[in-house]
Amino acid sequence: MNWTEIGQQIRDFAVELTQVKSVVGSPQELDSTKKVMERLEAMAYFKQHPDRLYYVDIADDQLGRNSVLAYIKGEKGDSQKTVVMIGHTDTVGTSDYGEIEAYATRPDELPEQYQKLILPQDAIDDLASGDYIFGRGIFDMKTGVSILIHLLEQFSLDPSQLEGNLVLAAVSDEEGNSGGMLGVVPELIRLQQKEGFEYQAMVDTDYSAPRFDGDETRYLYVGTVGKLMPSFFCVGSEAHGGDPFRGIDPNHIASAIVQEINFNMDYAEEAEGETTVPPISLRLQDLKPEYSVQTAKTSYVYFNFSTHTSTPDAMLPKVKAGAKKAFESVIDQLNRQYRIYAERNHFEFEELPWKARVLSYAELLEQVMAERGD
Repeated sequence: MNWTEIGQQIRDFAVELTQVKSVVGSPQELDSTKKVMERLEAMAYFKQHPDRLYYVDIADDQLGRNSVLAYIKGEKGDSQKTVVMIGHTDTVGTSDYGEIEAYATRPDELPEQYQKLILPQDAIDDLASGDYIFGRGIFDMKTGVSILIHLLEQFSLDPSQLEGNLVLAAVSDEEGNSGGMLGVVPELIRLQQKEGFEYQAMVDTDYSAPRFDGDETRYLYVGTVGKLMPSFFCVGSEAHGGDPFRGIDPNHIASAIVQEINFNMDYAEEAEGETTVPPISLRLQDLKPEYSVQTAKTSYVYFNFSTHTSTPDAMLPKVKAGAKKAFESVIDQLNRQYRIYAERNHFEFEELPWKARVLSYAELLEQVMAERGD
């Protein structure tokens, strides 16, 4: 086994896979899983055992997307201990590449294009070093998928020396709604029942990154981190831009929620001496479809929360309380500013009528059903 040669093969296929654009939520995701399938089909083991390599469709998916599942069965002893290896074949979008977006999935050409841009010094240094490969997905996580494919291939060369089994799941839609993984889980259960697999561990070769400037450590993480996405739909009351105190701006409410939650370590969690990153907003916008001098009626904001222990049911009261606090701060600020406005314009101040109300979706649904029925 020549690991230098295998390392080069891993690199080459990672670049090849990166060249297949597979932005989440696009039909091109199918091109990426097809590329993985073709690479696995070329292995001698799967030519001999084609039934152990197949697509797993995402149920009711409008794009007809799928994931790839492959497994090899060890022939040394009768152990049914099984390790599952997972990786995702989709990527986030490429619009952030701006004027060089056309090169986002061309790792061999991208460094030259970067030379045309104004870059921070650390990026210039990385380019000059020649130690890095650039391209959308090379890091997250097509190199990881390539590693898993080549590990599977090495173990498949002589199953008589493998005690136990290996499963590879290359899933789509990881960057979106996790449809690929949600589709693969029932298939893993079916395999467990059919083959008698005893799942021992799951290995995910997604990227890891330095935790601080100058950190040269390469981390291996044990366990898992949960992800929640608390979302807030804010309803205001429209007002003309020339008479703003007659309304309440949903953007004002949403921005206060961001101020309360964003990067707030009070919402982070600690377990076994490790603390999660704080929440971060992923999107904030209003829903006014065109320009007008009237304020918006509605807006929304959602956050990425990393969790160690909290379930959605446990997290919901905490973020509701935070949103209520933020909403009340908006009303307090409006009243303070309206008082100043009234004094300067020599008319009597009257407290604004707004009251903060924060409902969960379940609470809102219950109220609507009580008023309007099923």
